[in-house]
Amino acid sequence: MQYKIEVIKNLLNAVYESEFPFTTNIELLNIINNEFGSYQNEYADAYTKILSELNLMKSDADNFGFERFVSGELICKQTNVYLTYAGQEFIQKLNDKTIWNKIIKNGSSIGLGTLKVLAPCLLTQFVAGL
Repeated sequence: MQYKIEVIKNLLNAVYESEFPFTTNIELLNIINNEFGSYQNEYADAYTKILSELNLMKSDADNFGFERFVSGELICKQTNVYLTYAGQEFIQKLNDKTIWNKIIKNGSSIGLGTLKVLAPCLLTQFVAGL
């Protein structure tokens, strides 16, 4: 699966720009719905898994409140989601116009392998700039 970097940025910004130190998985689901429409729960499940795997976001509930029934149906139970320290730094870098323009110039879809490399690289650049 190719991940849309704009969607990742929007999901992280939902928490980063929140007036509280968290947002809900329902807010994330709304972002996914605006982007993909159909199969929103499946996309939300995939995107939250990658954000968790990269240690950019965490949730009060297992699997960000997404549960799959035996029938295969995926449901969403409301829970709070938070940025991790790494997620905070990563979204600050993505919000930098120079970095964002370089990322977008190379395409808006990004593979899992590239994303796994990109996140630590941006964090390393951030620390080096301190």
